[in-house]
Amino acid sequence: ADGCGIDKIPVNGSEQYVDTSNVFRLFMDGDKDVTINLSKLCHLSITSIGPGKVETPARGYIPGTYVSFLYSIEENCELSSLTINGILIEDCAMFSGFTIESDTVLEAVFKEVLPRVYISYVGQGIQSNDIKEFARNSVQTVTFDIPDNTFLTKVDVDGVEVEVTGNSYVFTMDGNHFVTVHLGRIYALTVATGEGGSVSPMGKILVREGQSVDFILTPESGWRASGLEVHNEFGDFVRSIDGKVSYIPSCDAELTASFAQPRELKVDYHGDRKYYVGDDFGRDRLTVYLVYTDGYEEAITEYSVSTEIMEAGTEQLIYITYGELTTH
Repeated sequence: ADGCGIDKIPVNGSEQYVDTSNVFRLFMDGDKDVTINLSKLCHLSITSIGPGKVETPARGYIPGTYVSFLYSIEENCELSSLTINGILIEDCAMFSGFTIESDTVLEAVFKEVLPRVYISYVGQGIQSNDIKEFARNSVQTVTFDIPDNTFLTKVDVDGVEVEVTGNSYVFTMDGNHFVTVHLGRIYALTVATGEGGSVSPMGKILVREGQSVDFILTPESGWRASGLEVHNEFGDFVRSIDGKVSYIPSCDAELTASFAQPRELKVDYHGDRKYYVGDDFGRDRLTVYLVYTDGYEEAITEYSVSTEIMEAGTEQLIYITYGELTTH
């Protein structure tokens, strides 16, 4: 009957299959008990839009039948979207078929595949992607989106490093291109000075990742340049050399120039403090160091001891004064 189809045909309890013309054959080796089970067909309606065509037959199907999804497309085209009874199929390119249970409307949309520029932005703590489409065989200038507080270090196009102009590159869209944009961080340093001197440069400074910034620490009279205190999670301290500090930042940070004052005098005896007449060396010496509040030791004088005053049992008491500091 119209709108119906053969579901199954049990013959003596065993199911038989029929061909598409509804013909089946029996080997008549005895009486046969045949039951023809009919079902109302589920009708499949198909609409193809664009440069492609759904090849799955649009006809009636027995409920519960698995319907394979087949289609053909033109060159440089793709299946763009697929809906079944108004429901969008996610990742339609991987869709292989469905089980039909009722009348079904299938709509497939095909479109031309435009060449694309696939862009990956990478750097310290940076990972993002972008895709741009353009007309085939067109020439396009693509400007890369550089995030705030970053800068462009290099660009690879299809695995080859290229030169860019003003964060842009010109593409000939004869196919897909794969771009890696390497970014570096721009760190913000806030520089202040502590008691006992000044620092230059001072205030807010922007420094690119991997670059160093040079500071000049100028101490006041009676002070010395100690270094830079870095107020970050690591609590770094960079000592100065002759009042100069080179610093390569790895994050945003606040820096304070540190200066030190003399704290005490220290005497280094260079070995045994006892000297005897007739010593083969004849003379020995003492070195006096100025010790600063940051622990730095600076040699300020040497005192020579002569054999003439090193008579047996004789002691010599030496007083050493440096500003307000005294030792003996």
